[in-house]
Amino acid sequence: MSADSNDYCVEQVFLIHPGSGLLLQHVAIDAVTAHSPDLVAAMLTAISSFVRSSFGAGTGPLTALRVGDMVLTVDESPNAILVAAVRGAVTEPLRARLQQALQTIQRDFSSELLSFDGDAEALAGTRPLLASCLATDSTAQPASGRQS
Repeated sequence: MSADSNDYCVEQVFLIHPGSGLLLQHVAIDAVTAHSPDLVAAMLTAISSFVRSSFGAGTGPLTALRVGDMVLTVDESPNAILVAAVRGAVTEPLRARLQQALQTIQRDFSSELLSFDGDAEALAGTRPLLASCLATDSTAQPASGRQS
């Protein structure tokens, strides 16, 4: 995928509990071998915390992290963090799609998020919303995915 085009592939989506950094749910396209989604969630939370403490609270939340040709987009709501691993261009329609998914999760699963006690199965109902974010190219058609 060319970095100069509007082509992209959302390869993985993580839903993370903001207070603990625990993985709530994870989905990935079939072509991706997901290595320890729980560890990825914890590390992303640690990086975000490090950035805030190192550069001051006034810097705002971490919204993206580039790793080679992969961009990790980060969207936060009061009770959840949605991270998408995107290969290629992060377009405005894609950002809007990810933000809408997080808003829907925040609204529809607010009680489960507020009462989260470490049991991620209570949020299994978020998987279809997360899977709808697995998209390829600028048409944003859902990609075939699996859930972990």
